[in-house]
Amino acid sequence: KLRRGELDTLRLTPTPDLVGTFSKRRGVSQTPAIVGLALEPGGELERRAAMTLHAKGVDMVVATALETIGSGDIQASLVRADRVDRLSAMEKTTFAKVLNNEVAGLVRGGGGPR
Repeated sequence: KLRRGELDTLRLTPTPDLVGTFSKRRGVSQTPAIVGLALEPGGELERRAAMTLHAKGVDMVVATALETIGSGDIQASLVRADRVDRLSAMEKTTFAKVLNNEVAGLVRGGGGPR
């Protein structure tokens, strides 16, 4: 713990773009599906998630509203190249099961863009 006045500057280092890296190497690694995550303010959620989907070449982006942090519920959209599924608010444990089923479907279907 730092006390007030003990730190004048906090330097941040960008993290590597793991999703983008895996997506670009997809043909080599035989990765069946890649899912990205987007945490954005509600008003920009789906637009920014679609931008991430196309920029990174992933199969799906789970777009979650920033406002759901700290809540027991989640409101998310599953953004794919051909559609957006807007899910009703649900408990996070229920959402985990829904997401698992969606990803399993992507894997069975062979994923998306290569």
